[in-house]
Amino acid sequence: LNPQSGDGFLAVRAGPSSNYAMLDKVYNGYQLYLCDQSGQWLGVVYSHNNQDCGVSSPWPRAGAYTGPCASGWVYRKYVADYAG
Repeated sequence: LNPQSGDGFLAVRAGPSSNYAMLDKVYNGYQLYLCDQSGQWLGVVYSHNNQDCGVSSPWPRAGAYTGPCASGWVYRKYVADYAG
């Protein structure tokens, strides 16, 4: 995220569009688990305190996230891929 030319945060939305309500904000350095994609929008799971969200391994079938962390949708353009 570019804090000098933007808001300094990435909006987490209730659905895959800027028309959905903003649920939360994430900042540079946040680890987002990518769980879904709709066009340029990514369905993500994340934690504000680096908590284990329980999504590191594949699930047997798709379903709504019901774990201990937060979830929502972010715009792909502002997310950098990282594996490790």
